[in-house]
Amino acid sequence: MAKATCGRSGGFVRRYTRSTVPRMRWTAELQQSFVRAIDCLGGPDSAKATPKRILQLMGVGGLTISHVKSHLQMYRCTPHGIAKKG
Repeated sequence: MAKATCGRSGGFVRRYTRSTVPRMRWTAELQQSFVRAIDCLGGPDSAKATPKRILQLMGVGGLTISHVKSHLQMYRCTPHGIAKKG
């Protein structure tokens, strides 16, 4: 169990515990499926573009709602239509 430590403000901060589950890599195919699902639901800022609906439209086995939630949050915070350098 994670042990709490006292933070600077006097409150308690829970110690970070690294997950034993390996990180999921978003392949080009997964990204394409994700973007298609978002476009089908009206775009990233649409009220219909919820993680649950995106997950259902993608229909990918092994993908969890947590994966989609995290990716959607990142996707909404990045500009689209600009070519990535690299």
